[in-house]
Amino acid sequence: MARKTLADVKAMTCDMLTPAIVGDVLRCDPHFIRCQARDFPETLGFPTCLIGSRVKIPRIAFIKWCEGTDGSVAFIKVSADKAPVWRERLRIDAERAEKEANWEKGLRGGTSC
Repeated sequence: MARKTLADVKAMTCDMLTPAIVGDVLRCDPHFIRCQARDFPETLGFPTCLIGSRVKIPRIAFIKWCEGTDGSVAFIKVSADKAPVWRERLRIDAERAEKEANWEKGLRGGTSC
């Protein structure tokens, strides 16, 4: 069976996704998504819904997260053949972004200690 892609997820009509579908898109084991959703859902970057022991992921929110249109910043690890291996999203607030921008300006400006 072929891996699901983001285009496949966009074409779906269901409201909720399973960890198996999300795992296909992210190229990771669905079990890790289930464990993360139960133990540390805030670190996933996209919303999850726990129903008993079942994990569901809202399709539209997951698509927005993948596209980066939910206000998160994408960090992409690239393999030796330049193909994206995994994506990790980190939600940052405006204050942290401003601090990081000021820190980078300091590095570029060559300020001495």
